[in-house]
Amino acid sequence: MDDADLGGHASQIRRVALELEGALPAGQWQGPSQLECRVRIMEIRDDLYRVARLVEIAAREMTG
Repeated sequence: MDDADLGGHASQIRRVALELEGALPAGQWQGPSQLECRVRIMEIRDDLYRVARLVEIAAREMTG
């Protein structure tokens, strides 16, 4: 796998994170289970952004 492949994978991971964020309904959440669900989705989104960042770093290290 080359650095261009890794860069493409990082972009795909970011798109998934954005789609996940877009899936969150707008407005007020009601009830603790809905709030817990929203928090968990946001944690997963943040994890995906971190993975994308690590993939980009790996791609740069392959070229450097």
